[in-house]
Amino acid sequence: MSKNVRYEIFNLIKKFEEKKSFSNLILNEYLSNSDLSSKDKSLLTNIFYGVLEKRLMLDHILKHYSKIKLKKIDKDILIILKMAVYQIVFMEKIPDNAAVNEAVELTKKVKKKSAAGFVNAVLRSLIRNDKKTYITDEETVDMLSLKYSVNKDIIKLWKKAYGQAVLLKILESLFNKAKIHIRVNTLKNDAEDLKIKLENDNIKVTKTDLADALIIENISNIAENKLFKNGCFHIQSLSSQLCCKAVKPSPGDIVYDVCVAPGGKSFTMAQMMKNTGELFSFDKYEHKVKLINKDAKRLGINIIKASVKDSMVFDFEQCKKADVVLCDVPCSGLGEVKRKPEIKYKDVSDLKELTDIQYKILCNASSAVKSGGILVYSTCTLNPQENNEIADKFLAENKGFEAVKIDVGRIIKRNSFEPENQLTIFPFNGMDDGFFVAMFRKI
Repeated sequence: MSKNVRYEIFNLIKKFEEKKSFSNLILNEYLSNSDLSSKDKSLLTNIFYGVLEKRLMLDHILKHYSKIKLKKIDKDILIILKMAVYQIVFMEKIPDNAAVNEAVELTKKVKKKSAAGFVNAVLRSLIRNDKKTYITDEETVDMLSLKYSVNKDIIKLWKKAYGQAVLLKILESLFNKAKIHIRVNTLKNDAEDLKIKLENDNIKVTKTDLADALIIENISNIAENKLFKNGCFHIQSLSSQLCCKAVKPSPGDIVYDVCVAPGGKSFTMAQMMKNTGELFSFDKYEHKVKLINKDAKRLGINIIKASVKDSMVFDFEQCKKADVVLCDVPCSGLGEVKRKPEIKYKDVSDLKELTDIQYKILCNASSAVKSGGILVYSTCTLNPQENNEIADKFLAENKGFEAVKIDVGRIIKRNSFEPENQLTIFPFNGMDDGFFVAMFRKI
């Protein structure tokens, strides 16, 4: 890996810390405009995400080898140290001396030459001590927080909600790289046909237990792939596709997707509807609505009518009554940690404002459901406050609705702690994302 690539990684991490944007957006933007080789892109991605994913552990290791307290270390130097420690401890193919030397050179390149000796001393000390991390196998909240680099409050939340055994499974799953799931555009091809076409492009394809859902690997730039450009598929997590399977819209239905971005569920539902009926997709941000319309055109979908609306305050009473209303509400995102590692460090001590928004959107959008129609509430988080408690509250306070059993076949096992109209999907057992779905029918 060249010095230039290490400098690029440094700048990306610095940009992430300064902009406070999602890591995947920053990285994807960089990679789409980069002329780096596939090998260098892979290494850059590995180190960039590695440093973000293991932030708490890397801080813990550095505390044992630095004579200066971390909060007093220059921010640029701290980034360089974390990059080097990650390579030394977790990347066996990179020689220790190379990691140290490159860190020292990078320190000089960012005009912090005076700190070069300090960087060298910290890293050499780590190597001399056999790369000891001071992480044990204790299953206490404190040690699990360090081992998996997850905020203590999130660990406490998951332990209280799901128990120690499920907590450990969730944490262990975070070390597995998120796969790229795609949904076959059944308006243009079937799964077997698309699989053959992708494999002819030297893309590895794996089938899943869910019809029309595939996993793809070794693809460097999806946006430039001709099959993607021709609308043969769109990217959508398996958990999100399962939500659509539970919803089961039919051809000719009137459907509302009231918090649409990035649009995956709207596209999948339109395909399930065989591009007949009407599908109204709302989002409060104009740039996101433009992207939905652009992707719908690429996929050959013409029943989607995307528009800018704030579903918390929009008057749904004036709309056509719908067969299906889907509320995939804004949430804390604790189910997307594999794709956005920075979520692990969120403060979840007070979610009152967020849960109020979620409940208002659900109640407001419920007025668009026709008699006998289906109302669906979903999130991409693992938090009963935003999930089960919202669903329970809605059913208790809205007597015009009844619970509807969720049926996704044998793809995943139901949880014993939930009623049949609720389903928490965990990020293990073949799933990459945590998700929640609840279903109601208007009486």
